[in-house]
Amino acid sequence: MSFISDLIIQWGGPLITAVITAIIAYITLKVSQSANRSADETYELNKQALKISIDSKELNNQTFMIMNETKKINEQTLKIIENILDLNKDVLEQKQVQEQQSVVSSLKKCLKLFEVEKESIKNKDEDIKNLFDSSNKTNWLFKD
Repeated sequence: MSFISDLIIQWGGPLITAVITAIIAYITLKVSQSANRSADETYELNKQALKISIDSKELNNQTFMIMNETKKINEQTLKIIENILDLNKDVLEQKQVQEQQSVVSSLKKCLKLFEVEKESIKNKDEDIKNLFDSSNKTNWLFKD
């Protein structure tokens, strides 16, 4: 037994140290493997996040282009509306001018009819005056 006791005394400390070191190495290996799995998963998640970010950037670029096109379309629509308003203004002015010309034409016709009627009344007045004058002349003959 002394041989075994000597062995334990001589090799016991280093053997316990070796066993503890092996246990620590095993735990470190397992932790390292777990860390590697986590790193791999993180890498994959980062790859997916980068792809999503690139897709998002592309969508933002497309949205920006669509917004620019929409702005151009809105500007063109505004110009068209302004042109329509100008045309409506021109048409309204033309209509007003036509109405004014129609009123002037009607007034001219009325004035002409008035002049014709005035001339007719004047002629009738002269006819009556002439008739009256001729009646007075005729009465002169019959007076005595």
